[in-house]
Amino acid sequence: MGMGAEGDMGLGGMESDGYGSMGGEGGGGGYGAGMGAEVDPAIIGYDASFGMTKFQRIDTSDLEDSDPLTAYAQTMITTRTFSPFKEKASSTDIEKLNEILLAFHQFEVRFHHLPKSANRQIKSQPPHSWRVAILPLIGHGDLYLEYQFDQPWDSPQNLQVAKKMPDVFRSAQDSPDTTSFNMIVGGGGFDSSSTPCSFADITDGSSNTIALIHADKGVPWTKPEDFDYSTTGPLPTLSKSRLVGLADGSTVELPSLQDSDFRALLTRSGGEVVNLPVTKQSTK
Repeated sequence: MGMGAEGDMGLGGMESDGYGSMGGEGGGGGYGAGMGAEVDPAIIGYDASFGMTKFQRIDTSDLEDSDPLTAYAQTMITTRTFSPFKEKASSTDIEKLNEILLAFHQFEVRFHHLPKSANRQIKSQPPHSWRVAILPLIGHGDLYLEYQFDQPWDSPQNLQVAKKMPDVFRSAQDSPDTTSFNMIVGGGGFDSSSTPCSFADITDGSSNTIALIHADKGVPWTKPEDFDYSTTGPLPTLSKSRLVGLADGSTVELPSLQDSDFRALLTRSGGEVVNLPVTKQSTK
């Protein structure tokens, strides 16, 4: 299990040159980029979008009328909340993976790209996990507000957040603050470039691409660490459940496969198609 590539978030096709001004004055608390911060327009993405929803830091005049974030930002100003989505009382690992995958789809709809394993808004910030990135979409905007993005995941304050892991990240085999739900990073996989991908980049088809695995061991849920895949390296070691989450939003129990077929499922644009002889568990 290796450290996920510390890639940076990208705009994912969203056209704006003004995102650097959205962080508010001083960028206190690490939520916004802050005036004068070393903002790279090529990497700033959802962080500025969610970051600016820290209430008084939103100026919708910075957004084009056609920007899908305009109405979202206005809603945040009005309601002073993050998301209408609340964490479900999920009871099985399949349901939990499905809920996470659904949050990925909601994330992509809102921001035109998917979360990365390791995200940061400005160059000087340490990376943070996709699990932190989707907190507002699983009903945990409170934890998102507590997390200090200008500090490492294991800073004293962020370790306090780590003690409050949402149940959706906890499988039956996990300890109170670790998760065995890992993203596939590198090797042409779900997260394998310096800029974030969208569903349009998954040319093998979202039903033929593994986004998440239920691994055989856990990592701290706030740590930006996932399965670091290489086409010549070892394959993931799955949990006894052999559950994997596909990019189309479904969870499957992976059958025994030839290594070549497993590797084909781990890449998003390798040109292979693998017909899985299983019944998918839908997010619906």
